[in-house]
Amino acid sequence: MHTKGPWTHNNYGQVFCSKDKTPIATVWNSRQSNDENDANANLIVAAPELLEALDGVTQFMKLTGLKVPEKIDHILTKAKGV
Repeated sequence: MHTKGPWTHNNYGQVFCSKDKTPIATVWNSRQSNDENDANANLIVAAPELLEALDGVTQFMKLTGLKVPEKIDHILTKAKGV
């Protein structure tokens, strides 16, 4: 199970839990621009909300009889570590 969001990051590429400041990751690569490092941190910060949204859409699809694309099932399995 991952650390519950929301997550945030600072100007030093440190990603942490907004609520209790639990460290999640450090995103910094000297070979990348600051903009690229910041974009990577933004993507990581969005991960809990993206996972929750994708899981919700998947549950809705299953409840309404729609087929969930295999790629979505694969991504959810990967994200959940199942």
